Amino acid sequence: MFIADPIHLIVEDLASRIKRSVAVDDAALNYIAHSTHRFSDEDQIRVQSITERQLPEPVLGYVKSMNLASLHEPLVVPALHEHGFDNDRLLVPIRSSQELIGVLWTTHHPLLSEDDKRACQQAANRLAPLLQPSAGSSDSVIVERHLHNLVSDDPTIRRTTAEMLISHRLLHSDNPMIVIAIGRPDSQEIDQQEHAELRLAWFQATGRFHPRMLTAHGSTHTFGLLEVSEEYSATALSHSLESVRRYMRSRLSSHFEDLRIGVGSLRSLNEVHISYLEAISAVSMGVDLDDPVIVWDDHALETLLGLVATSAITKSRLPTVLRDTLAQINDEIIKTITTYLDLAGSVSDVAREQHLHRATIYYRINQFERATGLNLKSGRDRLLVHLGIHLMDRIDP
Repeated sequence: MFIADPIHLIVEDLASRIKRSVAVDDAALNYIAHSTHRFSDEDQIRVQSITERQLPEPVLGYVKSMNLASLHEPLVVPALHEHGFDNDRLLVPIRSSQELIGVLWTTHHPLLSEDDKRACQQAANRLAPLLQPSAGSSDSVIVERHLHNLVSDDPTIRRTTAEMLISHRLLHSDNPMIVIAIGRPDSQEIDQQEHAELRLAWFQATGRFHPRMLTAHGSTHTFGLLEVSEEYSATALSHSLESVRRYMRSRLSSHFEDLRIGVGSLRSLNEVHISYLEAISAVSMGVDLDDPVIVWDDHALETLLGLVATSAITKSRLPTVLRDTLAQINDEIIKTITTYLDLAGSVSDVAREQHLHRATIYYRINQFERATGLNLKSGRDRLLVHLGIHLMDRIDP
């Protein structure tokens, strides 16, 4: 959901004014927005089109048969009284100077006044500049919507969106791309005031990437899709992003002290949604990693753990040795064992890292093995303990 989305605000304002349900589709009748007010004028086709993000057949064919491309005036679309299409609609074309770019819908009724119809036309006029993607408007609201669709879970929506962005010269299908996300590592929702602040700082900080980057803003993070040229360098990008974060931190309030940047892997256009998931995952890794710019590919263990444990783990499902025994061991011993495993079982390296005598380390290892019944010379036992320790933050009580 977009915060302070101008399209949504226009739709809600119109619905409140005319006391009718309102929706907006693009020129191909793909869903863009709908009002949330309840006026008891909903029918099944409204619910279905919102859920499926497009009018279902045969209603879609019925509406398209009305030659919408040449439509310049509002049109009453009679109900079919089948397929859930039970209420007449008023369809208001949304046009640029030369072409149909969308349609505004509301339920039609004989009591719909001329003032109400004028309000619908005014809303369509206000929506027009927001629905017009072009090579010169890579930061427009409608481009944000398309970018969110490009990383959706639905392959059909992704494919259709990619074709549209290519046709408007906003993306090139043959260039590799990478997703960059910025947000708080705890995925805390950003309120409206913070969102405006973050949006401005991001726009100013990423100017060096324009016009090769499209940007979208969500409720917990902002992300950019960067089209990569032949001279791409992962190291150079990381340096640039460190600079971006420093710039943003200097201009953001204290609410954004823990801001992290996550970087997905380089992908083709049809796999951009994977790079997006990687970038969001990398931002979340910031909880455990002391690094303001986190490249997904640089943290193989954390990424593997994220894939293996995609949701919180219920404590009751853990092996007994992790559920009960490990939880009762002294924190200092756990810290030493963790360092010992991280350093590939080198007691000398642990001694230097923790400033401990080697005898203390051997004593703690012995205490750990006696308490758990595990043998840290066994590769399987070491893997069990190492994974268990790294997964502790994902365990629900």
